[in-house]
Amino acid sequence: MKHGKRHRAEVARSLSEWEHKFLSYKALKRKLKLIHMARSGTGDMCFKQSLNMEVEKVNTFYLDKEEYYIIMIRELESRAENLNGTEEMLELKREVLGFYSEMVMLLHYSVINFTGNIDLHSKLCSIRISTPVLRFVLARHGPTDRN
Repeated sequence: MKHGKRHRAEVARSLSEWEHKFLSYKALKRKLKLIHMARSGTGDMCFKQSLNMEVEKVNTFYLDKEEYYIIMIRELESRAENLNGTEEMLELKREVLGFYSEMVMLLHYSVINFTGNIDLHSKLCSIRISTPVLRFVLARHGPTDRN
């Protein structure tokens, strides 16, 4: 299965409110095709700007979620220390399970976006785009990169 189809399927399986937070793989791939056909420096710059916006979108979402999860862990720990009975313990266990599930989804989110970035990089290499654009993609590959 090609990466684009896999990417769409993974986004569809994610939380619906996260759908627009994923890397816009298809749009970036279209811009790459235009660069390949035009072979101009203007296309390189357009792709670089689009990629930068997409990476910033992914990074911002990831870091916001990471901060939220740190706050949630502290809140859950505090509640665990002050439990008053079985009913509260069961409720806390349900919340911890939901919290864990969402954290796994965030890990999945970062993997999907990282593999999309790697796939775009391999496409850049195959059409021999200018070295500055390649360096830019390599420098911006991870969800926690804040250059």
